[in-house]
Amino acid sequence: LSVVFISVFVTAFLDIQRTSRAGRFFWALAWIAGAMTLLALFLPYTVALHIAGILSVLALSASLAVSVRGWMQGQQPARYLVLAWTTFVLGSIALALQKFGILPRNAFTEQGMLIGAVMDVVLLSIALADRVRQERALREQAQQHALEIEHAARERLGKAVQDRTRELEETMLQLRSANEKLQRLSDLDGLTGVHNRRFFDMVLEREWTKAREEGKELSLILFDVDHFKSVNDDYGHLLGDECLKAIACSISESLEDVDHTLSRYGGEEFAVLLPDCTSENAAALADRVREDISSLRVRQNGNEVALRISAGVAGTNDRPPTPEHLVNCADEALYRAKKQGRNRVCHSV
Repeated sequence: LSVVFISVFVTAFLDIQRTSRAGRFFWALAWIAGAMTLLALFLPYTVALHIAGILSVLALSASLAVSVRGWMQGQQPARYLVLAWTTFVLGSIALALQKFGILPRNAFTEQGMLIGAVMDVVLLSIALADRVRQERALREQAQQHALEIEHAARERLGKAVQDRTRELEETMLQLRSANEKLQRLSDLDGLTGVHNRRFFDMVLEREWTKAREEGKELSLILFDVDHFKSVNDDYGHLLGDECLKAIACSISESLEDVDHTLSRYGGEEFAVLLPDCTSENAAALADRVREDISSLRVRQNGNEVALRISAGVAGTNDRPPTPEHLVNCADEALYRAKKQGRNRVCHSV
């Protein structure tokens, strides 16, 4: 039974693989010793004793050999096994030599095997404790390594999240900028570069509501280029387009010191919204624009065109009930200016 447990203990303690040569030897030895344990009940005493002695020598010799090899390979617990097996073997040899009369009979030789067994147990206990300590150290090291891996993974994840968030923010910023640019482009007239009719309708509704809520004035000027059809017919649409660009630029420059919103209302018509401005002041501004355009000349391919413009003015001080009515009042005033000979400004009545 000692051989059985020695074989099992050594293979487990030194992590000897069952498929290795040493592992197969110890497991075969354990099975043989186990079988002989049962056969010893039936075999003659001397036969069983000789077999037990042979198995013990094999077990101790092999255990000492693999322990020495393990110690040389750097297995620290193996050194305790070497000392344990050595003391047990020396004690057993002392007892055997005393039985054969080679050594004198005394307390040491008589109890040599017992002393060796006691030292064996003590040293194996120390070896086992050292193995437990190493296992605990390895487990703690593995836990520390796992924590380091987890910490590194969290840092990488955090950095990845930050990078992704930054990329997303940059993408959203670019998207917002693109949307704003698209919005601005959608609010502009493609030819003249001023605001278009859609933007005018939106601003008119907003400024109308604001003027009503704050009790302020809001005025509207509608401009129409005089005899613009003849410009297109006589000089072509390319020159007509240049005229519209020049007029839009001139209106902007004439009103650059005034809070206003200039839009191309349609065709050769332009609309100017003037918040916090009475219709009388708006009429004066419209006349300033008319005079500036009267001095304007547009040249292209040797052709020169002198431009004239008419304007109709209306304001909330004229008490229009709706934004649409304000536009109608300005349009009626513009119609009167056209009817009265063009190149003039008429006020809503």
